[in-house]
Amino acid sequence: MAIGWLMLFLVDLSLNLFVASHRALTKCLLLPLLAAYYVAAAGQPAPLVLLALAASWLGDCLLEMKGKPFSFAAGLLAFLAAHILYTAVFLLEVHLPDRPGLLIPLLLLPYIVYILLFYRSMRAHMGRNKQLILLYGIAISVMSLAALLRAWPPAPPIHGLTLLGSICFIVSDSILAVNLFRGRTRYDSFWIMATYACAQLLIVLSLIA
Repeated sequence: MAIGWLMLFLVDLSLNLFVASHRALTKCLLLPLLAAYYVAAAGQPAPLVLLALAASWLGDCLLEMKGKPFSFAAGLLAFLAAHILYTAVFLLEVHLPDRPGLLIPLLLLPYIVYILLFYRSMRAHMGRNKQLILLYGIAISVMSLAALLRAWPPAPPIHGLTLLGSICFIVSDSILAVNLFRGRTRYDSFWIMATYACAQLLIVLSLIA
Protein backbone atom coordinates (compact mmCIF):
# COMPACT_ATOMS: atom_id res chain seq x y z
CA MET A 1 0.00 0.00 0.00
CA ALA A 2 2.79 2.43 0.92
CA ILE A 3 4.56 2.00 -2.42
CA GLY A 4 1.31 2.83 -4.19
CA TRP A 5 1.08 6.20 -2.43
CA LEU A 6 4.74 6.88 -3.24
CA MET A 7 4.14 6.12 -6.93
CA LEU A 8 1.12 8.46 -6.96
CA PHE A 9 3.29 11.17 -5.40
CA LEU A 10 5.95 10.72 -8.09
CA VAL A 11 3.36 10.69 -10.89
CA ASP A 12 1.78 13.88 -9.52
CA LEU A 13 5.21 15.51 -9.25
CA SER A 14 6.01 14.55 -12.86
CA LEU A 15 2.74 16.07 -14.03
CA ASN A 16 3.52 19.26 -12.15
CA LEU A 17 7.03 19.53 -13.59
CA PHE A 18 6.31 18.58 -17.21
CA VAL A 19 2.64 19.38 -17.89
CA ALA A 20 1.83 23.08 -17.94
CA SER A 21 -1.90 22.79 -17.32
CA HIS A 22 -3.41 22.34 -13.82
CA ARG A 23 -0.12 23.01 -12.03
CA ALA A 24 -1.90 24.56 -9.05
CA LEU A 25 -3.92 21.36 -8.61
CA THR A 26 -0.98 18.99 -8.90
CA LYS A 27 1.06 21.14 -6.52
CA CYS A 28 -1.68 21.06 -3.88
CA LEU A 29 -1.98 17.27 -4.21
CA LEU A 30 1.72 16.61 -3.52
CA LEU A 31 1.72 16.86 0.26
CA PRO A 32 -1.50 14.89 0.88
CA LEU A 33 -0.05 12.05 -1.22
CA LEU A 34 3.26 12.23 0.63
CA ALA A 35 1.45 12.27 3.97
CA ALA A 36 -0.54 9.19 2.92
CA TYR A 37 2.74 7.46 2.03
CA TYR A 38 4.24 8.42 5.40
CA VAL A 39 1.22 7.10 7.31
CA ALA A 40 1.25 3.82 5.35
CA ALA A 41 5.00 3.28 5.64
CA ALA A 42 5.77 4.54 9.14
CA GLY A 43 3.62 2.13 11.11
CA GLN A 44 3.31 4.63 13.95
CA PRO A 45 3.32 8.07 12.30
CA ALA A 46 4.54 10.90 14.51
CA PRO A 47 1.93 13.63 15.07
CA LEU A 48 4.56 16.39 14.72
CA VAL A 49 5.55 15.10 11.28
CA LEU A 50 1.92 15.02 10.16
CA LEU A 51 1.46 18.57 11.45
CA ALA A 52 4.59 19.69 9.56
CA LEU A 53 3.26 18.14 6.35
CA ALA A 54 -0.15 19.73 6.94
CA ALA A 55 1.42 23.16 7.51
CA SER A 56 3.47 22.74 4.32
CA TRP A 57 0.33 21.78 2.39
CA LEU A 58 -1.44 24.88 3.71
CA GLY A 59 1.55 26.98 2.61
CA ASP A 60 1.42 25.43 -0.87
CA CYS A 61 -2.27 26.27 -1.23
CA LEU A 62 -1.92 29.81 0.11
CA LEU A 63 0.99 30.64 -2.20
CA GLU A 64 -1.12 29.48 -5.15
CA MET A 65 -3.75 32.14 -4.34
CA LYS A 66 -1.92 34.68 -6.48
CA GLY A 67 -3.25 38.22 -6.39
CA LYS A 68 -4.65 37.96 -2.87
CA PRO A 69 -3.01 40.53 -0.55
CA PHE A 70 -2.70 38.07 2.34
CA SER A 71 -1.53 35.00 0.41
CA PHE A 72 2.24 35.54 0.51
CA ALA A 73 2.50 36.45 4.20
CA ALA A 74 0.04 33.72 5.22
CA GLY A 75 1.87 31.14 3.10
CA LEU A 76 5.19 32.18 4.60
CA LEU A 77 3.77 31.83 8.12
CA ALA A 78 2.48 28.35 7.29
CA PHE A 79 5.93 27.25 6.12
CA LEU A 80 7.47 28.95 9.14
CA ALA A 81 5.28 26.71 11.31
CA ALA A 82 6.32 23.67 9.25
CA HIS A 83 10.02 24.41 9.80
CA ILE A 84 9.50 24.85 13.55
CA LEU A 85 7.69 21.50 13.67
CA TYR A 86 10.41 19.77 11.63
CA THR A 87 13.04 21.28 13.93
CA ALA A 88 11.28 19.81 16.95
CA VAL A 89 11.11 16.39 15.24
CA PHE A 90 14.82 16.41 14.38
CA LEU A 91 15.97 17.57 17.81
CA LEU A 92 14.19 14.64 19.45
CA GLU A 93 16.78 12.34 17.84
CA VAL A 94 19.94 14.39 18.33
CA HIS A 95 22.76 12.72 20.28
CA LEU A 96 25.65 15.10 20.81
CA PRO A 97 28.90 14.44 22.68
CA ASP A 98 28.80 15.22 26.39
CA ARG A 99 31.14 18.14 25.78
CA PRO A 100 30.38 19.52 22.32
CA GLY A 101 32.64 22.54 22.85
CA LEU A 102 32.67 24.74 19.75
CA LEU A 103 30.85 22.18 17.59
CA ILE A 104 27.48 23.92 17.43
CA PRO A 105 28.89 27.47 16.89
CA LEU A 106 31.11 26.16 14.07
CA LEU A 107 28.20 24.32 12.45
CA LEU A 108 26.02 27.40 12.82
CA LEU A 109 28.53 29.74 11.16
CA PRO A 110 27.79 28.83 7.48
CA TYR A 111 24.07 29.40 8.07
CA ILE A 112 24.71 32.83 9.61
CA VAL A 113 26.92 33.82 6.68
CA TYR A 114 24.28 32.60 4.21
CA ILE A 115 21.46 34.53 5.90
CA LEU A 116 23.46 37.76 6.08
CA LEU A 117 24.67 37.62 2.48
CA PHE A 118 21.31 36.60 1.01
CA TYR A 119 19.36 39.15 3.05
CA ARG A 120 21.81 41.90 2.13
CA SER A 121 21.48 41.15 -1.58
CA MET A 122 17.68 40.90 -1.49
CA ARG A 123 16.43 43.39 1.12
CA ALA A 124 16.08 46.30 -1.30
CA HIS A 125 13.54 44.25 -3.25
CA MET A 126 11.54 42.76 -0.37
CA GLY A 127 9.20 45.66 0.34
CA ARG A 128 7.29 45.61 3.61
CA ASN A 129 7.90 41.89 4.26
CA LYS A 130 11.59 42.30 5.21
CA GLN A 131 11.23 41.29 8.86
CA LEU A 132 8.98 38.30 8.13
CA ILE A 133 11.35 37.04 5.42
CA LEU A 134 14.35 37.44 7.73
CA LEU A 135 12.52 35.51 10.46
CA TYR A 136 11.70 32.80 7.93
CA GLY A 137 15.34 32.62 6.84
CA ILE A 138 16.42 32.15 10.44
CA ALA A 139 13.79 29.44 10.98
CA ILE A 140 14.76 27.41 7.91
CA SER A 141 18.45 27.70 8.85
CA VAL A 142 17.75 26.45 12.38
CA MET A 143 15.75 23.59 10.88
CA SER A 144 18.70 22.68 8.65
CA LEU A 145 21.10 22.88 11.60
CA ALA A 146 18.82 20.52 13.54
CA ALA A 147 18.84 18.19 10.52
CA LEU A 148 22.65 18.31 10.51
CA LEU A 149 22.79 17.51 14.21
CA ARG A 150 20.36 14.61 13.70
CA ALA A 151 22.71 13.23 11.05
CA TRP A 152 25.85 13.75 13.14
CA PRO A 153 27.76 10.55 14.03
CA PRO A 154 26.99 8.11 15.55
CA ALA A 155 23.61 8.58 13.86
CA PRO A 156 22.75 5.96 11.21
CA PRO A 157 23.70 7.00 7.64
CA ILE A 158 20.04 7.20 6.57
CA HIS A 159 19.73 10.30 8.76
CA GLY A 160 21.89 12.05 6.20
CA LEU A 161 18.75 12.25 4.04
CA THR A 162 17.35 14.68 6.62
CA LEU A 163 20.26 17.05 6.01
CA LEU A 164 20.00 16.69 2.21
CA GLY A 165 16.28 17.43 2.44
CA SER A 166 16.88 20.57 4.49
CA ILE A 167 19.48 21.80 1.98
CA CYS A 168 17.00 21.21 -0.85
CA PHE A 169 14.50 23.30 1.11
CA ILE A 170 16.98 26.17 1.35
CA VAL A 171 17.81 25.94 -2.37
CA SER A 172 14.12 25.88 -3.33
CA ASP A 173 13.23 28.87 -1.16
CA SER A 174 16.27 30.81 -2.35
CA ILE A 175 15.27 30.35 -5.99
CA LEU A 176 11.68 31.29 -5.08
CA ALA A 177 12.85 34.48 -3.36
CA VAL A 178 14.91 35.51 -6.39
CA ASN A 179 11.93 34.71 -8.60
CA LEU A 180 9.55 36.83 -6.53
CA PHE A 181 11.74 39.82 -5.77
CA ARG A 182 14.30 40.05 -8.57
CA GLY A 183 12.33 38.71 -11.54
CA ARG A 184 11.75 35.37 -13.20
CA THR A 185 14.58 33.32 -14.65
CA ARG A 186 14.50 30.47 -17.13
CA TYR A 187 13.22 27.18 -15.72
CA ASP A 188 12.78 28.76 -12.27
CA SER A 189 9.39 27.13 -11.60
CA PHE A 190 10.82 23.72 -12.54
CA TRP A 191 13.74 23.97 -10.12
CA ILE A 192 11.63 25.47 -7.33
CA MET A 193 9.23 22.52 -7.43
CA ALA A 194 11.88 19.87 -8.09
CA THR A 195 14.01 20.90 -5.12
CA TYR A 196 10.96 21.46 -2.89
CA ALA A 197 9.51 18.02 -3.63
CA CYS A 198 12.93 16.43 -3.09
CA ALA A 199 13.20 18.23 0.25
CA GLN A 200 9.90 16.91 1.53
CA LEU A 201 10.46 13.40 0.17
CA LEU A 202 14.00 13.07 1.56
CA ILE A 203 12.88 14.26 4.99
CA VAL A 204 9.97 11.80 5.05
CA LEU A 205 12.18 8.93 3.88
CA SER A 206 14.70 9.67 6.63
CA LEU A 207 11.93 9.67 9.24
CA ILE A 208 10.49 6.35 8.08
CA ALA A 209 13.77 4.43 8.03
